[in-house]
Amino acid sequence: NGRASATSVAETMTDIVGEFVAHRIFEYGGAFNFEPGMESLVKKGRDFPRILFFTEKEGLKKLADHAFKYATISYVVSKGQPSFVNLEYFAKRFIGSRVGTMVIGAFCDWDPWGLQIAEQMDAKMRFLGKSIGFKVETYMLTSRKLFMEEDILAAHDLSTEPEHAKVVAHWMAWGGGIDGKPLAIHLDVMPFAKKKQTVERFIDAARGGQLGQYYLKVNPSQVSPTLILNSRHFT
Repeated sequence: NGRASATSVAETMTDIVGEFVAHRIFEYGGAFNFEPGMESLVKKGRDFPRILFFTEKEGLKKLADHAFKYATISYVVSKGQPSFVNLEYFAKRFIGSRVGTMVIGAFCDWDPWGLQIAEQMDAKMRFLGKSIGFKVETYMLTSRKLFMEEDILAAHDLSTEPEHAKVVAHWMAWGGGIDGKPLAIHLDVMPFAKKKQTVERFIDAARGGQLGQYYLKVNPSQVSPTLILNSRHFT
Protein backbone atom coordinates (compact mmCIF):
# COMPACT_ATOMS: atom_id res chain seq x y z
CA ASN A 1 0.00 0.00 0.00
CA GLY A 2 0.96 3.66 -0.19
CA ARG A 3 2.00 3.98 3.45
CA ALA A 4 4.25 0.92 3.29
CA SER A 5 5.82 2.21 0.08
CA ALA A 6 6.51 5.63 1.64
CA THR A 7 8.08 3.96 4.68
CA SER A 8 10.29 1.85 2.44
CA VAL A 9 11.45 4.92 0.50
CA ALA A 10 12.20 6.79 3.74
CA GLU A 11 14.24 3.86 5.09
CA THR A 12 16.18 3.61 1.82
CA MET A 13 16.95 7.34 1.90
CA THR A 14 18.08 7.06 5.51
CA ASP A 15 20.41 4.21 4.59
CA ILE A 16 21.89 6.13 1.65
CA VAL A 17 22.48 9.27 3.71
CA GLY A 18 23.95 7.11 6.46
CA GLU A 19 26.41 5.58 3.99
CA PHE A 20 27.78 9.05 3.16
CA VAL A 21 28.14 9.94 6.83
CA ALA A 22 29.58 6.60 7.93
CA HIS A 23 32.26 6.81 5.23
CA ARG A 24 33.06 10.41 6.30
CA ILE A 25 32.09 11.88 2.94
CA PHE A 26 29.50 14.25 4.44
CA GLU A 27 28.14 15.12 7.87
CA TYR A 28 24.49 15.20 8.85
CA GLY A 29 24.79 18.83 9.90
CA GLY A 30 26.86 19.72 6.84
CA ALA A 31 25.75 18.94 3.30
CA PHE A 32 22.50 17.33 4.45
CA ASN A 33 21.63 20.15 6.85
CA PHE A 34 19.98 17.91 9.46
CA GLU A 35 18.92 19.86 12.54
CA PRO A 36 19.66 18.44 16.02
CA GLY A 37 16.58 17.90 18.13
CA MET A 38 17.95 17.95 21.65
CA GLU A 39 19.92 21.15 22.22
CA SER A 40 18.47 21.45 25.72
CA LEU A 41 19.50 17.87 26.58
CA VAL A 42 23.24 18.26 26.02
CA LYS A 43 25.79 20.46 27.69
CA LYS A 44 29.54 20.84 27.44
CA GLY A 45 31.21 21.06 30.82
CA ARG A 46 33.16 24.13 31.83
CA ASP A 47 35.73 22.89 34.38
CA PHE A 48 35.70 19.17 33.47
CA PRO A 49 34.43 18.88 29.88
CA ARG A 50 36.17 15.53 29.35
CA ILE A 51 33.94 13.90 32.01
CA LEU A 52 30.60 13.09 30.39
CA PHE A 53 27.50 11.80 32.14
CA PHE A 54 25.17 9.93 29.78
CA THR A 55 21.72 8.53 30.45
CA GLU A 56 19.18 6.91 28.17
CA LYS A 57 16.35 8.34 30.29
CA GLU A 58 14.98 11.69 29.16
CA GLY A 59 13.24 11.94 32.52
CA LEU A 60 16.65 12.14 34.23
CA LYS A 61 17.46 15.57 32.83
CA LYS A 62 17.23 16.87 36.41
CA LEU A 63 19.93 14.40 37.41
CA ALA A 64 22.14 15.59 34.55
CA ASP A 65 21.68 19.18 35.69
CA HIS A 66 22.71 18.10 39.19
CA ALA A 67 25.86 16.51 37.75
CA PHE A 68 26.72 19.76 35.99
CA LYS A 69 26.21 21.79 39.15
CA TYR A 70 28.27 19.32 41.18
CA ALA A 71 31.40 19.75 39.06
CA THR A 72 30.44 21.44 35.76
CA ILE A 73 30.98 18.28 33.73
CA SER A 74 29.46 17.53 30.32
CA TYR A 75 26.26 15.55 29.82
CA VAL A 76 24.09 13.94 27.18
CA VAL A 77 20.50 12.91 27.89
CA SER A 78 18.68 10.80 25.31
CA LYS A 79 15.48 8.88 24.91
CA GLY A 80 16.78 5.37 24.41
CA GLN A 81 19.46 5.06 21.74
CA PRO A 82 21.48 8.28 21.38
CA SER A 83 20.80 9.96 18.05
CA PHE A 84 23.82 10.21 15.76
CA VAL A 85 22.62 13.57 14.47
CA ASN A 86 22.47 14.98 17.98
CA LEU A 87 25.82 13.51 18.99
CA GLU A 88 27.45 14.98 15.90
CA TYR A 89 26.11 18.39 16.90
CA PHE A 90 27.30 17.90 20.48
CA ALA A 91 30.75 16.56 19.59
CA LYS A 92 31.55 19.60 17.48
CA ARG A 93 31.52 21.67 20.64
CA PHE A 94 34.81 19.99 21.55
CA ILE A 95 36.72 21.13 18.49
CA GLY A 96 39.90 22.76 19.75
CA SER A 97 39.16 21.83 23.38
CA ARG A 98 42.15 19.48 23.82
CA VAL A 99 40.03 16.97 25.69
CA GLY A 100 42.42 14.09 25.10
CA THR A 101 40.33 11.21 26.42
CA MET A 102 36.64 11.65 27.10
CA VAL A 103 35.39 9.41 29.91
CA ILE A 104 31.70 8.56 29.69
CA GLY A 105 29.64 7.35 32.62
CA ALA A 106 26.62 5.52 31.18
CA PHE A 107 23.63 5.35 33.51
CA CYS A 108 21.35 2.83 31.80
CA ASP A 109 18.94 0.06 32.73
CA TRP A 110 20.62 -3.07 34.09
CA ASP A 111 19.59 -5.28 31.20
CA PRO A 112 20.90 -6.32 27.75
CA TRP A 113 19.34 -3.30 26.06
CA GLY A 114 20.86 -0.88 28.54
CA LEU A 115 24.24 -2.36 27.66
CA GLN A 116 23.49 -2.05 23.94
CA ILE A 117 22.67 1.63 24.38
CA ALA A 118 25.91 2.22 26.28
CA GLU A 119 27.84 0.37 23.56
CA GLN A 120 26.25 2.51 20.87
CA MET A 121 27.02 5.70 22.77
CA ASP A 122 30.63 4.54 23.05
CA ALA A 123 30.87 3.60 19.36
CA LYS A 124 29.30 6.78 18.04
CA MET A 125 31.42 9.05 20.22
CA ARG A 126 34.54 7.12 19.17
CA PHE A 127 33.58 7.61 15.54
CA LEU A 128 33.10 11.35 16.05
CA GLY A 129 36.14 11.70 18.28
CA LYS A 130 38.39 10.29 15.60
CA SER A 131 37.65 13.32 13.42
CA ILE A 132 37.61 15.92 16.20
CA GLY A 133 40.65 14.67 18.08
CA PHE A 134 39.63 12.88 21.28
CA LYS A 135 39.60 9.27 22.48
CA VAL A 136 36.76 7.66 24.44
CA GLU A 137 36.42 5.35 27.42
CA THR A 138 32.96 4.36 28.61
CA TYR A 139 31.99 2.89 31.98
CA MET A 140 28.65 1.55 33.16
CA LEU A 141 27.50 3.31 36.31
CA THR A 142 24.65 0.86 36.89
CA SER A 143 25.37 -2.37 38.73
CA ARG A 144 23.62 -5.01 40.82
CA LYS A 145 24.82 -3.47 44.09
CA LEU A 146 22.74 -0.33 43.51
CA PHE A 147 19.43 -2.17 43.81
CA MET A 148 17.58 -3.19 46.97
CA GLU A 149 16.65 -6.80 47.62
CA GLU A 150 12.95 -6.14 47.07
CA ASP A 151 13.79 -4.70 43.65
CA ILE A 152 15.78 -7.81 42.79
CA LEU A 153 12.92 -10.07 43.88
CA ALA A 154 10.69 -8.21 41.40
CA ALA A 155 13.28 -8.26 38.59
CA HIS A 156 12.29 -9.49 35.14
CA ASP A 157 13.51 -13.03 34.38
CA LEU A 158 14.93 -13.05 30.86
CA SER A 159 15.44 -16.83 30.84
CA THR A 160 11.79 -17.13 29.82
CA GLU A 161 12.44 -15.24 26.56
CA PRO A 162 14.39 -17.49 24.17
CA GLU A 163 13.95 -14.99 21.34
CA HIS A 164 16.40 -12.72 23.18
CA ALA A 165 18.91 -15.46 24.00
CA LYS A 166 21.77 -13.91 21.99
CA VAL A 167 21.65 -10.43 23.53
CA VAL A 168 21.06 -11.91 26.98
CA ALA A 169 24.13 -14.14 26.62
CA HIS A 170 26.24 -11.15 25.57
CA TRP A 171 25.06 -9.16 28.59
CA MET A 172 25.60 -12.05 30.98
CA ALA A 173 29.13 -12.66 29.69
CA TRP A 174 29.93 -8.97 30.22
CA GLY A 175 28.27 -8.19 33.54
CA GLY A 176 26.94 -11.41 35.04
CA GLY A 177 23.32 -10.29 35.32
CA ILE A 178 22.20 -10.43 38.95
CA ASP A 179 24.00 -13.02 41.04
CA GLY A 180 24.67 -15.03 37.90
CA LYS A 181 21.02 -15.04 36.82
CA PRO A 182 19.55 -13.26 33.74
CA LEU A 183 17.44 -10.84 35.76
CA ALA A 184 16.76 -7.35 34.41
CA ILE A 185 15.98 -4.20 36.40
CA HIS A 186 15.12 -0.70 35.20
CA LEU A 187 16.61 2.42 36.73
CA ASP A 188 13.14 3.70 37.51
CA VAL A 189 12.97 1.69 40.75
CA MET A 190 16.01 3.46 42.20
CA PRO A 191 15.34 6.44 44.53
CA PHE A 192 16.49 9.76 43.14
CA ALA A 193 18.77 10.33 46.14
CA LYS A 194 20.69 7.16 45.29
CA LYS A 195 20.92 8.24 41.65
CA LYS A 196 22.47 11.54 42.74
CA GLN A 197 24.93 9.70 44.96
CA THR A 198 25.86 7.40 42.07
CA VAL A 199 26.57 10.32 39.75
CA GLU A 200 28.62 12.15 42.36
CA ARG A 201 30.74 9.06 42.99
CA PHE A 202 31.32 8.70 39.25
CA ILE A 203 32.51 12.30 38.99
CA ASP A 204 34.82 11.93 41.98
CA ALA A 205 36.27 8.69 40.58
CA ALA A 206 36.75 10.25 37.15
CA ARG A 207 38.55 13.25 38.62
CA GLY A 208 40.78 10.90 40.61
CA GLY A 209 41.50 8.57 37.69
CA GLN A 210 39.91 5.63 39.51
CA LEU A 211 37.04 4.63 37.21
CA GLY A 212 38.53 1.22 36.44
CA GLN A 213 38.51 0.35 40.15
CA TYR A 214 34.80 0.88 40.64
CA TYR A 215 32.96 0.41 37.34
CA LEU A 216 32.62 -2.13 34.57
CA LYS A 217 34.09 -0.84 31.35
CA VAL A 218 31.93 -0.96 28.25
CA ASN A 219 34.07 -2.96 25.85
CA PRO A 220 35.05 -0.79 22.90
CA SER A 221 33.62 -1.95 19.62
CA GLN A 222 35.46 -1.38 16.39
CA VAL A 223 34.44 1.97 14.98
CA SER A 224 33.41 1.15 11.44
CA PRO A 225 30.79 2.27 8.89
CA THR A 226 29.00 -1.07 9.34
CA LEU A 227 28.68 -0.58 13.09
CA ILE A 228 27.40 2.97 12.74
CA LEU A 229 24.91 2.01 10.05
CA ASN A 230 23.64 -1.03 11.89
CA SER A 231 22.66 1.11 14.87
CA ARG A 232 19.99 2.72 12.65
CA HIS A 233 19.34 5.57 15.03
CA PHE A 234 20.32 8.74 13.22
CA THR A 235 17.65 11.39 13.62
